[in-house]
Amino acid sequence: MAIPPGLETDRFASQISVSVSKGLGGSMELRRLRKPIEIEQFRKGLAYARQKAIGFRETKVSRVGEIHLRFGKVYGLYSTPSDTDGTNNPMLGGITLHSRADYELTHPVSALDRLPPSTVFEGTQLWSSCHAAAVGLRAGFMLLAALHGARALVAFPVISPKDVSVLHRQFQRIGCPFQIPFVTTVNGEEVWAQTMVLQGASLDEALHSASARSFSTRNAHTYVRFSAVSELAISAREVIKEGNLIEQRIAHQPVGEAALSATL
Repeated sequence: MAIPPGLETDRFASQISVSVSKGLGGSMELRRLRKPIEIEQFRKGLAYARQKAIGFRETKVSRVGEIHLRFGKVYGLYSTPSDTDGTNNPMLGGITLHSRADYELTHPVSALDRLPPSTVFEGTQLWSSCHAAAVGLRAGFMLLAALHGARALVAFPVISPKDVSVLHRQFQRIGCPFQIPFVTTVNGEEVWAQTMVLQGASLDEALHSASARSFSTRNAHTYVRFSAVSELAISAREVIKEGNLIEQRIAHQPVGEAALSATL
């Protein structure tokens, strides 16, 4: 993949190298985003991931994404904790979280109507810049669910034109795939998703496993730091390579066009 001219490759690579050495070998942090500049970075990363990894984007008339960013709990994933030197600390991925008590799910799931709305959580707008970030987000999602007392987790991974449901292999498929009315491929074709739910004994096992790892939280779960799992101990070279390209591209993309796996 060619790097656009004029980008300072060495500087960005060294920044991410420092971040990787401090974070992936020890801990990662989910940080709730509130500042406009942070939300904008999240938005660009999500748009880039959707376009490059799967090849879809939200329609011009849709307001679904903005609803999640305005009313959901928006988290960015970092490999360097916030209380250390975070000057060179790129966002490696992100996710938004909300319960049915906050607002309704992206797609109806009648099988969950029996549960209190405040215990049913949807993780959406998940995006990651590399494999390590995707694994970290999955672990962080489970921790957030445990901390909020979730009894059911819902996700709507895209299955066509590209199937990314493998990221939710612990979840159960509910119902038939459905066409998403508010997104299309970059060529204007339909995009399909699958409702996937984690609940009951499977959820209990996943939450227990997540909360058993070393983690800390503060400021009403504004910051959630957790130990890196074995899957995160990947080559720093992979993160530098992918993260470097993505961070550079995000930094030089106009608003609404910017980084690699993605869900609704």
